[in-house]
Amino acid sequence: MKELIGTEKQIVWAEGLRKEFIKNVIDYKEHFNNATFNKRNYIIEFKKEIMEGETGKVNMGMAAEKLNKILDSVITNMENETSAKKFIDIKTGLRCADASIENYVIREFI
Repeated sequence: MKELIGTEKQIVWAEGLRKEFIKNVIDYKEHFNNATFNKRNYIIEFKKEIMEGETGKVNMGMAAEKLNKILDSVITNMENETSAKKFIDIKTGLRCADASIENYVIREFI
């Protein structure tokens, strides 16, 4: 993981947030991949991102593969983020967001 930039206090807080956020995305991905009946709900949640760049129809298998790639890139983006302030701002924004922590964090790092 890249080192965070900020005040000493920001860095300590943001390092914990980054670990928490990455764990949330890993758990989300695991739940998605283990889902049987509600896998479609996960795909619908990120339909816009899954369909980006697609010109034809996308079946469930293709959509699942693309969502897994999106989630992997989100984790990579979090690991490569250097701004401690960004993690703190996201945590602060979660209080006002009308979304689950996973969905909010994923969208912030897509």
